[in-house]
Parts: sequence; structure tokens; C-alpha cells
Amino acid sequence: IQAKASGLTNKWKDLKAGQIVKIKKDTEAPADVLLLLSSDEKGVVYVDTMNLDGETNLKEKTAPKETLDVRDEMIPYLQGS
Repeated sequence: IQAKASGLTNKWKDLKAGQIVKIKKDTEAPADVLLLLSSDEKGVVYVDTMNLDGETNLKEKTAPKETLDVRDEMIPYLQGS
């Protein structure tokens, strides 16, 4: 499994806590990721959790309102507080 991080393609096992990754549509991701942004204007994504809980319905997840205005070109400059 791979993800885009800082313009490079990395394997999930090589990522470190706190790194920001871009996960494209229909890509599998580990369960321990935090949603910050979505291409949806309201920050909504739909997550398939069948491998985790056996449920076949999609779960709706929403990015925090504080990150809704962040654009792709701003991502390298994000800092925690």
C-alpha cells in the first residue's frame, strides 16, 4: 500500500506519526489516519470499514471545520499548535 507524502510515493510502513499524507479516492489506508481535508466542499468523505467491523455500509466522516479552507498548496506549511 502506498500514499503520496510531500510529492513522494512512500510505503505505509515507512511513514512516521505526524506526517501528512494525501490519500486518493478508492485507496486503502490504515485505520489510524486522521482526516484533515477532503475534495468535497463540506469536508465529507465516505469510508468503507468492512475489514474492521464487517459492516458493508459506508461511514460518513467529516474533516474539522478549522481545516475546510485549507488548499493543497498550503499543506506543506501546516503546523500544529
